[in-house]
Amino acid sequence: MDKIFKQLYPGVKEEYLERAFEKLKKNGCPAGEDLMTWFGKLVAAEILEDALGNGKHDENN
Repeated sequence: MDKIFKQLYPGVKEEYLERAFEKLKKNGCPAGEDLMTWFGKLVAAEILEDALGNGKHDENN
């Protein structure tokens, strides 16, 4: 993962950043969406999925 993403989100677990970055690489950024805004949304989605316990990465699933 690019170091810039880690520097822009201090305090966020690296696993969330890695998973968001992988989704970004796989699916790209939607047309008309700012790249950094989209990445922030992906990071937030990863955090929420884990917090709510419904993420693919949840150990109980």
